[in-house]
Amino acid sequence: MTTISNASPLIALARLDLFLVLRSLFGEIVVPEAVWQEVVIQGAGKPGTETIARAAQEGWLRQQPVQDRLAVLALRATLGAGESEAIVLAHEINSIWLLLDDDLGRAHAQRLGIKVKGTVGVLIA
Repeated sequence: MTTISNASPLIALARLDLFLVLRSLFGEIVVPEAVWQEVVIQGAGKPGTETIARAAQEGWLRQQPVQDRLAVLALRATLGAGESEAIVLAHEINSIWLLLDDDLGRAHAQRLGIKVKGTVGVLIA
């Protein structure tokens, strides 16, 4: 079961020290390159970053590039890079879930038939 995640659920759960909930609920988490850049590279030294990088070292969180750059570009008109790549990647690999908090991003994803769960939905689950 593959789940794609945007940055905000990863950051929130890592900062709440509940990051392992993701592993127990979803198994493998995949993030597009823009999310990895935002969370681990640009976020270096911020709370939660080390937890997220450790999950990648353990192999249950991994990066995967988006193939359809044109679709990403189209979404970038209204969304950030991470949200756009996460939606396109979820569509490309037909993921089970997309973890995404942004309301506009969620609406775009749902129009594509992608099941979306936010940070609060993860906590409830």
